[in-house]
Amino acid sequence: MKIPVLFPLVLILAILCGCGERSADDPRLRLAEKCRQDGDFPAAERQLRRYLQSYPETAEVHLKLASLYDESLNDPLGAAYHYREYLRLNPGSPQSEAVQTWLDAARNRCPAKDSRQNAAEQLKQLEQLARENASLRQLALRLQQELTRTKRQNLPVQEPRPAVRTAPQSAAPPAPVQTTASADPRFHEYEVRRGDTLGRIARHFYGSSYKIDPILKANGLTARSILHIGQKLIIPKQGGEK
Repeated sequence: MKIPVLFPLVLILAILCGCGERSADDPRLRLAEKCRQDGDFPAAERQLRRYLQSYPETAEVHLKLASLYDESLNDPLGAAYHYREYLRLNPGSPQSEAVQTWLDAARNRCPAKDSRQNAAEQLKQLEQLARENASLRQLALRLQQELTRTKRQNLPVQEPRPAVRTAPQSAAPPAPVQTTASADPRFHEYEVRRGDTLGRIARHFYGSSYKIDPILKANGLTARSILHIGQKLIIPKQGGEK
C-alpha cells in the first residue's frame, strides 16, 4: 500500500522544475509530460527512457522516471533503480532525504523476501549497464573525432608541376638566340622570341638548360613564370666572359 505522504505534490513539482534549460526544451520531455497528464503512462515512460539514452547523467529525469514507475506503473524495482541514480548523480540535493525515503519504500515493495537478493543484483546490473553505456558513447565520440582528423590528414596533395620543361627530341631546332648590348657589362640583354623557354635560353648562354637560377634571380622570376614575346631579360655573364 502506498503512503500518500511520501509523494507530496508540491515537493515533486519543486524537484522536477529544477531541470536545466536543455531538459526543459527537449521535445521528448515535453511529450512525456503530456502523455503523463493524458494518463498514457507507458508512452511517457518510453519518452523518458529515450531521453536518458542521450543524456544518461541527467539526475532530474531519473527522478521523473522513478516517480512514474512508483506512482503509475507499479514497478518498484525500476523506481528503486532510478531513485538510486538520482541520489548518485545529485548527492547534495536538498531533497536527498525525501528521495532516500521513497527509495526505501520502493525496496520494501520489491518482490518477496526470498527474491530480494536477486532484485538487488538486478539493480547493480542495471547500474553497471548504464555506466558502460555512457562509457561506450564517449568512446564512440572519440573514435568519430579521430576518424575525422585522419580523413583530413589523408586528403590527396596536388603534386607541383615540374620546374623545367624540355622540348621533345623530335621537335624542330629552335631559332638562334639573339642578344643586344647591355648598359651593364655584367649582363647580356636578351629579348624573348617565339618558342623561347627558360631552359632554352640557359642552354644558349650557359651550355645547360638546367642553369636557370641566375636568370630567375636577375629578373625576379620563378620556374613557373611565363615568358612573353618581346620581353626583355638580363642574363648574368659567367666568370671571365667579356
